[in-house]
Amino acid sequence: MAKGGSKPHTKEEFVDAYVAMPEAEQVRLLRKAELLAFKTNMSPDDLLSEAATRTIEGERNWSGDLPLPVYLYGVMRSIADAERKSLRKQGERVGIDALVEVGAEPPSTSRNSEELMIAAEEYAVRNSAILSLFDDDEEALMVIMGDLDEVSAEDLRQMLGVDKTAFASIRRRARRKLASAYPSGWRAL
Repeated sequence: MAKGGSKPHTKEEFVDAYVAMPEAEQVRLLRKAELLAFKTNMSPDDLLSEAATRTIEGERNWSGDLPLPVYLYGVMRSIADAERKSLRKQGERVGIDALVEVGAEPPSTSRNSEELMIAAEEYAVRNSAILSLFDDDEEALMVIMGDLDEVSAEDLRQMLGVDKTAFASIRRRARRKLASAYPSGWRAL
């Protein structure tokens, strides 16, 4: 049973709804996939296709109470998060011995490279903490992700399909949520 007691859609219902999805909604999903695919080895098209494939193959179930685009966004987000985690783990597994075997130069041991690694790790922790604040607010999440990826306000408005006033409200809502969660600014753990 799906969350809320609602019965999941069948694979056939998913395929029918996916094929019948309006083009404007498909474009919005692909724009969201562009943001989600950041720092993965997947293209936005691959990410959306993978979400559909996992549903058709029964690995994921579309809950009866979720609109299809919301469901697909959640699946794409999950896939992208798993891909980023996998890439980070692969990076951790590569040691100096493996680099020497393929003839690569071992990494610099200077303090500067250590500081860069620490900064990158802190950046990842901060981004993860910030993004998790918006799990229940897709629009604010898209604005925050767009800001982190330096997407223009105009492009974000188009992706969300909102006017300037609605966009300003979403951005204000996101800013207030961040200020509430981190009243003194970000503090490393």
